[in-house]
Amino acid sequence: MATASHRSHRPQDPQQRWIRVVRWSARGLAAAGLLFLLSMLVGHLFEPEPAVAEAAITFGEAMGFVWMGLLLVGYVVGWWRPLLGGAIAVGSMAAFYVWFSVLRGSFLAMGFLAILALPGALYLVEAELTRRRVRRSAA
Repeated sequence: MATASHRSHRPQDPQQRWIRVVRWSARGLAAAGLLFLLSMLVGHLFEPEPAVAEAAITFGEAMGFVWMGLLLVGYVVGWWRPLLGGAIAVGSMAAFYVWFSVLRGSFLAMGFLAILALPGALYLVEAELTRRRVRRSAA
C-alpha cells in the first residue's frame, strides 16, 4: 500500500480562488515593476547620460522621483496590507500624472507608465474581494 502525500481534495470556495489569483497577480506584477524601476535607477546612477549628468535636477523632476518612490512603497505595503498598498500605489501614479501634466501644461506623453499602477489596482481589487467574502461569511 503506497501512501501518497497530497492535500485533501476538498472543495474550495471559488471566490477564495479568485482572491488568490488576484493577490499573486498583483504581487508578481509589483515585483516586476519594482525590478524595472530599480534597474532604471541603478542604470542612471552608474551610467548617467552626459547631458543629464551635468544638468541640475529641477524641483519638478525631483517630485517625479518622490511619486515613483511612493509607488514602490505601495508595492511593498500591498503584500501585507492590500487596501493601503493599493491606495498608495494608485494614488502616487495619479499624482505623478497630475503633477507632470501641470508642470508641462498638457497631459504627460509617457502614458505607457500608467501600466505601473496595475499592481496597485489589483491590490485594491483583492481588498474588495476579501471584504465581500468576509462580509458574506459573517452573514
